Amino acid sequence: MGYSSKQTSAREAVSKFEISRKAIHTFLEENPQFLDVFIPLMDEYNTLLVEAKNQIRELPGSDRISIGPFSRSARPKSVGYDATKINPEVLTIPGIVQKIDGKEIERLLVTGQISHADIQDGQREEYGSPRVNGPKEIVLKVV
Repeated sequence: MGYSSKQTSAREAVSKFEISRKAIHTFLEENPQFLDVFIPLMDEYNTLLVEAKNQIRELPGSDRISIGPFSRSARPKSVGYDATKINPEVLTIPGIVQKIDGKEIERLLVTGQISHADIQDGQREEYGSPRVNGPKEIVLKVV
């Protein structure tokens, strides 16, 4: 397909789109009551959607949850460390002095350079915010 035929095809697609857009504008002009009914329904839907997502996000526990069309991912879990409760010798290891680097501590544990006893009093589990999936927000844009 040459440039000229692609351009003709693109012009036809744009022309069809413009006809459809004009039909929507005409409908809205001829039926102003449609938006009077639709916009409050859309606003209520979007408000309740956000509220439902937030309620599901805040449910206790860290497991994955599904309720109706909504699903919450498991809360992301990480391990944090309190420097005041870790064996002081661990804090002298390069890479840990400036701040507690959880990944570096995990690496040192795996390689056996430090023991779990050295850090266990300063270790704590931290949970992030889970992702909640559900129906999409309704957005009305008429251009």
